[in-house]
Amino acid sequence: MTDKTKRQLALLDDVRRLERTFETSAAVAPSTSMLYLGSPLLAGDLAADALAWLGAAELALRGIGPAQRLLHFLRTFAAGPTETMALTCVEAGWEILHGPFETEMRRDELEIVRDAYARAAFYAWCLGSPEAALHVAQHAAAMLRRVDSELFKVRFAQTMLAALRTAEDGYPWGKFDVARERTRALDVLVGLGELVPDVRLAQRAYLAEQVLEEAKGKFSGSRVADLDDREGIARTGDFEIDEPVVGPSLVVVPSLDHLPDKRNDRGAPRSEFGHLAQRALPLVKMPDLAEASAVLKGEFPWLSAVTDRILEGVVGKEAVVFPSAICLVGGAGAGKSHYARAVARVLSLPLTEVPMGGAADSSFGGTSRQWSTGRACTVLQSIKRAGVANPCVILDELDKASSNRFNGSALDVVLAQIEPGSRKAFFDPFLEAAIDLSAVTFIATVNDIRPLKGPLLDRMLVLYCPAPTAQDIDAIVAGILRQVREGSGIDPRFTPDLDATEMDVLRRGWRGGSIRPLKRAVDRLLTLRSAPGLAH
Repeated sequence: MTDKTKRQLALLDDVRRLERTFETSAAVAPSTSMLYLGSPLLAGDLAADALAWLGAAELALRGIGPAQRLLHFLRTFAAGPTETMALTCVEAGWEILHGPFETEMRRDELEIVRDAYARAAFYAWCLGSPEAALHVAQHAAAMLRRVDSELFKVRFAQTMLAALRTAEDGYPWGKFDVARERTRALDVLVGLGELVPDVRLAQRAYLAEQVLEEAKGKFSGSRVADLDDREGIARTGDFEIDEPVVGPSLVVVPSLDHLPDKRNDRGAPRSEFGHLAQRALPLVKMPDLAEASAVLKGEFPWLSAVTDRILEGVVGKEAVVFPSAICLVGGAGAGKSHYARAVARVLSLPLTEVPMGGAADSSFGGTSRQWSTGRACTVLQSIKRAGVANPCVILDELDKASSNRFNGSALDVVLAQIEPGSRKAFFDPFLEAAIDLSAVTFIATVNDIRPLKGPLLDRMLVLYCPAPTAQDIDAIVAGILRQVREGSGIDPRFTPDLDATEMDVLRRGWRGGSIRPLKRAVDRLLTLRSAPGLAH
C-alpha cells in the first residue's frame, strides 16, 4: 500500500469521526466550529439551534462586562430570529473585538466573545445576509489557521469560499475587497494541493459506506473494499480513483510519493502536480481530417503539400498523436508560425508557443527544486494547464537558440523531449521523476536548418515551406483580416472585406514572397478607411 493510499484511508477515518459528530446535532446544538465545518443546525432548525446554544453560552457571556450589550441582542435574536437582529449581534461582537474593550479582557473572555460573534455571523449568513458572508469568510480563514487536521483545513477553506461567493462588496464596518478575498480563498485551496481531491474522495467513500449499511444482507462488511469500482469507490488496494476518462488517455506523471509531503507549500512539486500523479489524462480525439485539410489548404494554399505530409502522419489514429516532431523550414515571412498555430487549431490541440530565439540555458526542461525558483519543464506546465496529455508546443525560431552549453542547452533539452526512446520517460528535475511526453505535438519553425544538423534534425519530420506567390494573395488577405477582426474585439461588420479597388492596389504592390509587407499594406488600407485624410 502506497503512502498516498495510507493517507487517503486516514482521511476516510477522519471523515467517519466528523460525520458521527455531526449526527449528534439532531439532539444537541453543535459548536460554532462544527457549524463552520459543515454540521447541520440543531434538528435542522435555526431558531431551535439559537435557543439551545444561547442557553449554554449565556452564563459565560453574563460574566463578561463589555459583552452585556451583545448578550442583550443575542437574547432578542433567539426569541425571534431575523436577519436584521443577527446583523446587530454581529456588529456588537465586532465592536467589542476591535474597540477599547479588547485590551481590558482576558484571553478566555475574548475567545467567548469571538465565538458568539462568529455564531451570529453564521446565523445571519444562513438568513441570506451578504454582509454577514464577509464575516463568515474571515472567521473560517481564522479557524483554518488554527487547526492541524487536513480534513478540517479543507472544510474551513470550502466554507470560506462558499461565503465569499454569496458576499457583496462594501464591508459594513470598514473596507473589505471581496475580489481580493476571493483570490486569497482560492490561493488557500490551491495551497492545499492534492489534499482537496483526496478529501472529496474520502467523503464519497463515506457516503458509499452508508449505502452499504442499508444493504448488509448483500455485502459481507462495511469497508470500502466491499464496494464495486463502478460505483465510484476503489478497492482497498487501489483506493486512488478519479472520474473515469472515456476514450484514449495517457498517464503523464508517475507516483510522487518519493517527494516530501509539503502540500501546504504552493511551491512544492506535490502541491502543484500531485493531482496529476498516476492519473490518466485524456488525449484529444482525432477530428475530421478531410475537413481539417480543407481548412488548412484554403487558408494556406501555397503549403498544400506540407499539409498533406503532416496530416498523413495521423491518419487512422484514434487520438492526435504524431509519430515524430515536425520542423517547418522556410524564409522569413513565409507564414510558418501562423501555419503552425492553424494546425493546432484545426486539430483542436491546446497550444503553447515558446519563443526559442536567444534561449541560452536548459530551463525549458525544468529546474531543480533545490533552487527557490525551481519549476517543472515548460511542456509539463502546458499539459497541466490544458488538462490533456497531447497539447501542441510550437518551438518558434528554434534555429536561433544559443548553442552555448555553459548553463545547459535548450537544444539538448528539445532533443531529449522528441527522441522516441527518451520522450516516454523524460526526467523532470523539479519532480525528480520521469514523465511521459510521447503524445505531445512538437512543431518547430526555423529559417536555417544548419544549426540543427545532426541528431536533432534526424529526429524531426523536416518540411520545406515555399514562399507564397501572387496567386495566393486572396487567401492571405482573408487570413490577415481574420486576425485583425479577432484581435480588435470589434464587431466583424465594421471590418468588411477589401473591395476590388483595394485588392488591385495590393496586387500591384505585392508580387509574392514575405507576407509581412503585404500585412503592412493591408493595415495601411484599413487605417485609410477610418481616416481618409491620411491618404497622399
